[in-house]
Amino acid sequence: MSNLPDFDQLWDFRDPAATELAFKALIPLAESADNESYKGQLFTQIARTLGLQRKFEDAHAVLDAIAQSTLDAHPIVRVRFLLERGRVFNSSRNKPAAKPLFAEAWEFGKIHKLDYFAVDAAHMMGFIFSGSEKVDQKLAWEEKALALAESSPSEKAKKWLGSLYNNIGWSYHEMKAFAKAKSMFEKCLDWQQANEKIAGAKISKWSIAKMDRLLGNTQQALTSQLTLLKADGGQDEYGYTFEEIAECYLVLQQSDQAAQYAKKAWELLSKDPWLCENEPERVKRLKQIGNS
Repeated sequence: MSNLPDFDQLWDFRDPAATELAFKALIPLAESADNESYKGQLFTQIARTLGLQRKFEDAHAVLDAIAQSTLDAHPIVRVRFLLERGRVFNSSRNKPAAKPLFAEAWEFGKIHKLDYFAVDAAHMMGFIFSGSEKVDQKLAWEEKALALAESSPSEKAKKWLGSLYNNIGWSYHEMKAFAKAKSMFEKCLDWQQANEKIAGAKISKWSIAKMDRLLGNTQQALTSQLTLLKADGGQDEYGYTFEEIAECYLVLQQSDQAAQYAKKAWELLSKDPWLCENEPERVKRLKQIGNS
């Protein structure tokens, strides 16, 4: 594949439709090169773009078009096929169909030393166990992924570490193990800074500050959140920093400041479809605080 474009570098997860077009433009090149591994991998990623656009039937059709002989001959195609078939099922809320595919990708990836994809599979298994009653199973898979990523000789596999530290931190948060969560977010911050991931480092700092609030270190949490806000010129693109500042002021019994920031948070977070669908009471509460 050294003479062919690295299509993985063309991914823009914010715009899967544009990524789909970029990938499809490579099909003639893949066919002329007569490289079945490259073509098979490319098709798995086209399927992923379709899944992200919620075109689930189209995504399955693209995966169906990958020849069985290609899957049998090229382990990297098979593991990517398993991952993307699983992701399509997971995105279409068919977790029972996704689960065995991710589990197979995990085992297959380990056997064939495809550590990056094995870690991806374990990471995806974590999403299968959603809900507080399953957080221990979710954490178990995240820790499997972390152990492999940390021990792998593959630098590519180690690129998962930032995401895994973050995800494990939120699993501990869900379990109300806030001190463990903070420790994991601190690891995540160290990794983000070492790898010069500015946006990731900012998220880690926000997460650490939130854990400080939940651990009772409210003034420290408030100072951290206000510092983050100042670094962004007083602007909060999504509203989560405003929300945390409001929560801190509430604890400190400074109701006027709490209302001011809660109103700003509500104006942004009330426009978030996922949050409104999954945590409507959280959005409602911000509105009430902002109007108090």
